Amino acid sequence: MLEMHNNSTSCRRPSSSSKDAGQTPRYMAINPFCAFSGLTRYKLYELLGTGDIRAIKVGKRTLIDVEQALTWLASRPVAQFRKAS
Repeated sequence: MLEMHNNSTSCRRPSSSSKDAGQTPRYMAINPFCAFSGLTRYKLYELLGTGDIRAIKVGKRTLIDVEQALTWLASRPVAQFRKAS
């Protein structure tokens, strides 16, 4: 007898439990990455255009290389503020 296996889980998005465990995904779509990083879409596309942040294309989707983008963000200089008088 022929058995059929349900392989539908192979293409599912990660469950919320993986996010709850503190794991950052390898790639993120544009809007979720903007929400995650605090960057605007305009600034993100600017950084993609200059090559400062990398992305891949999967079909029509653009996916941000999260690890590389976070490394770039961490390399930015610390903001300097004047002391209040």
